Amino acid sequence: MKFIKSILIKFLSPLPAGMIAAIFLWLIASSNIIQLSDKSRNLTLDIMSQLFPYEIYFESYADNMVFIDIDDASLNEIGQWPWPRQTIAKIFNEVNLKNPLVVGVDILFAEKDRYSADNMADFFNINTKQFTDLGIMNGDQLLQEKMLSRPYVLAVAAIDSEQKITKHQAELLSPITIIGESNKYLYLTDSLLAPIKDFQETQGFGFVNTIKSEGKIRSTPLLFNIKDQVFPSLNLEMIRVGQSSPNHILKFNEIGDKLQIKSGEVITETDINGVFNIHYGDMSRFTTLPIIDFMKGGVDLQDKIVIIGSSAAGLGDFHSTSYQDDIPGPLIHLQVIDQILGERFINFHPFYEQAMYFLTFMFSLVLCWAVTKFSIYLIILILPISFLPLYFFAKYIFLGFGLIVNIPFAMAMLFISAITSYIIKTFIENIEKRKIQNSFMQYVPESLVKNINKESDVPSLGGQEIQSTVFFLDIRGYTTITENLKDRPDLLVKVIGHIMNEVTNILIKHDATIDKYIGDAVMAFWNAPISVDNYEHKAMQAALEIKEKIPTINREVKNLLPTNKRKVISIDFGMGLCSGPVVVGNMGSDFRFNYSVMGDVVNVAARLEAMTKEKKKTILFGFEDKVKERTDKYKKMGIQLKFIDNVAVRGKKEKIPVYAVE
Repeated sequence: MKFIKSILIKFLSPLPAGMIAAIFLWLIASSNIIQLSDKSRNLTLDIMSQLFPYEIYFESYADNMVFIDIDDASLNEIGQWPWPRQTIAKIFNEVNLKNPLVVGVDILFAEKDRYSADNMADFFNINTKQFTDLGIMNGDQLLQEKMLSRPYVLAVAAIDSEQKITKHQAELLSPITIIGESNKYLYLTDSLLAPIKDFQETQGFGFVNTIKSEGKIRSTPLLFNIKDQVFPSLNLEMIRVGQSSPNHILKFNEIGDKLQIKSGEVITETDINGVFNIHYGDMSRFTTLPIIDFMKGGVDLQDKIVIIGSSAAGLGDFHSTSYQDDIPGPLIHLQVIDQILGERFINFHPFYEQAMYFLTFMFSLVLCWAVTKFSIYLIILILPISFLPLYFFAKYIFLGFGLIVNIPFAMAMLFISAITSYIIKTFIENIEKRKIQNSFMQYVPESLVKNINKESDVPSLGGQEIQSTVFFLDIRGYTTITENLKDRPDLLVKVIGHIMNEVTNILIKHDATIDKYIGDAVMAFWNAPISVDNYEHKAMQAALEIKEKIPTINREVKNLLPTNKRKVISIDFGMGLCSGPVVVGNMGSDFRFNYSVMGDVVNVAARLEAMTKEKKKTILFGFEDKVKERTDKYKKMGIQLKFIDNVAVRGKKEKIPVYAVE
């Protein structure tokens, strides 16, 4: 783990880390790993459709389109589906009387009418004439007559080889003329499920298969390649038949990256697979008429594009789109026709997508640089603003050129690169902070260091006045130690180091801050850099614990010494403590300073330490004045404060009460 950290610190900084993250995402988007880029592009189309509905930004021909709906109410009134062909023929006759431009039928007539005289005679084993005498006519023939009198387009379905085709199916011929190899990349399917032969003379046939991705219809094929013949979709065929055009003409565009389909005077553009991307709008703009309402009359269909289909729940022709859920299939056909007539073609172009990625990468560099220079709060403000150029670029080319760029991936590139830079920056700062913290813990207890990290307020430069207890300790017998070990400086350092380690550990344990080491002496204080509860009591406890450990320290030191030196060297301490007001802060110059304390209390503590020799005491404690409540309080805590005298400390005129701590 330490090795990894060192590598990261040495070779990785926030800005390069953000760049690497952006480039990595760029490569993922460009390579389309596990179709992530396709899914993200689909999401872009969803977002754009929601933000910029088709009919608001483009001319819509919805006023000239009508959906005649086999809805639940119509089924309840007319009867269960499928209806007799005679009933459907009556509906088609009403449609014909109103002179529509073209009628698309989003219904598969793949089976003969089960209510025909022939079927009824076979079922009941009765002569057909008996049924015809009752007025039961050939519904399929009647329906064909109605469809031949006007331009109708019937639905077919592309199927695979596992699906069976009935013997009654019509044989269909492709109405598409292919130029060059423009059919080379079209979707392939095994066969078509066509209407029955009775309807073979209908003017047009188109498949109703579509494409679902993540449960939504965002695009639909307009062409299928079936046994080297190309067949159109229902919506595309309605455009041809509505113009009485004999065929469609299929070719590549001039660049060769798109297909163009000429249907009469209308030219449609798709990708090279023949797939048409849909820019949805509000489907309520299309007139929807339930069949039972339509049959009551009063509806104008003159020269209108009409599609007959179902929204009934039981017939299951509902789909989710980029704009709305639960949309009947016939309305999606009308949306496609509306876009084709409005020449609104949505495509993807790798050049513009790469331009988007490059633009995002440049913004990522700026953002990663900002992360290294400014606070996270400013970055949180900048990040949403940085999305705006991407948004306006995507909007401009979507509305202006019909191009989809990968907005979610681009925004992810921007966001993740910034987050990566911030994480690496924080990681490195934490390592450096930990180094400083570990160094600081050589002087300050670990608990204090952790609290300092949490504190929002720190002591100001120049110092501030606080109440504190200052501690001085001096090693007795230091001269003897140095004289006896003068020929072994390494051992001298080891002995002194061991003594200071033992003393320091006890001081740190009781929340002291180590100020400095002065040869054979150590200075410490309490209640700074942050406040310490009962600091005076902790100072006394630390001094008493050091006193109690003197025999142990002596024993350990003797174990470090050669045998001939053990008897001549003995360790003892003198400790002076004083409580009162001090100034604490960064003391020194602009070039070098130390965190330390100053004031009379410091001087008194130093003098008391020196006085321990004279008074033959290990610990002397000085107060500002003699307070009985104070001594009683410590007595209850198990600390005996024995009054020595009011002593005039060298350097001070007034006397102070001095106590021995026992």
